[in-house]
Amino acid sequence: MQWRSTMSRLVVMLVILAALLFVPAGRITWTRGWIFLLVFTLLMAASIVYFTHANPEMFVVRSRVHPDTKRWDKIVICLLFVAILAIPPVAGLDDGRFHWSSMSWWVVALGYLVQLAGWIGVAWAETVNRFFEPGVRIQTERGHHVIDTGPYALIRHPGYFAAVLLFVGVALSLGPWCALLPAGFGSLLLVLRTVWEDRKLHAELPGYAEYAQRVRFRLVPGVWSRNQFAFFSEVISCSYEHDQALCRSRSMLIGLPCAFLLSQSVSVKPHAKCRSARTPFGNAQSVKDG
Repeated sequence: MQWRSTMSRLVVMLVILAALLFVPAGRITWTRGWIFLLVFTLLMAASIVYFTHANPEMFVVRSRVHPDTKRWDKIVICLLFVAILAIPPVAGLDDGRFHWSSMSWWVVALGYLVQLAGWIGVAWAETVNRFFEPGVRIQTERGHHVIDTGPYALIRHPGYFAAVLLFVGVALSLGPWCALLPAGFGSLLLVLRTVWEDRKLHAELPGYAEYAQRVRFRLVPGVWSRNQFAFFSEVISCSYEHDQALCRSRSMLIGLPCAFLLSQSVSVKPHAKCRSARTPFGNAQSVKDG
């Protein structure tokens, strides 16, 4: 019965996803949309088969948000849901209909690799942590305790790290740069949720403070400890009037790598006299008219 219910939900999800992709695109022949839908279906099916054998309890645990979930987290969950649903129609409007932006083929291919890494990361975290629920709460009725094995031995919130990879990977897989806007918004929400959840666990979950002493990094291995997060906070809040040189150097430290990546991957639109022969992953060649 549980298997049938899960498969029914999968079919409904795929129908909704197809509508979110192809209705905004305005055509059923959007190749990138079909490739994404096929890959997403295969990954979802593989995930269902895996959890049916590895952790069938997860289907029940992840099926609803409990009433004692914090109010702030219910708001975050709703906003995350909006961000997730916004990625396919934004991509459909851009790459499928109006062609505002276009990624190089290797960026789209990289997106599928990042997406796959996100799926694997989420599956690993959910397999190890039986308390992995949609909402933030202390699950006293289930004997909630600290999990410090598997990916939790490396970072304290591996599920959120994998979810960020999923957001970015899905946006890149679909092709247009505009899809990164809702993906970036969703990723920012996950970073904020990491901060707020970490504070709650410190305050209410026995043994978590000691665990945080052993595993220093919250979201990204080697990148985000308490002291390093304070540094990035100073970058954002630094006063230009008081220390111009310091602010410029910190801004360049963060901004230059991002600018380099964009310069390497943004496609330049062809001349008006040229038309582009498009492939599922980008522009293969330009063919002159006349």
